[in-house]
Amino acid sequence: MEVDLLRDITELKVPVYFCTGRRDYNVPFELVIEYLEKLRAPHKKIIWQYK
Repeated sequence: MEVDLLRDITELKVPVYFCTGRRDYNVPFELVIEYLEKLRAPHKKIIWQYK
């Protein structure tokens, strides 16, 4: 719980994929979008889950 991804992990040297849903109550999709915008990586993508 001490790691703040937005502050501590700003660059990865591998492709990054996030699977999230717009109705996810554990991790709001807004946080995923915010992190993806700040993260530097060779390839970044959100895979949206709708069920």
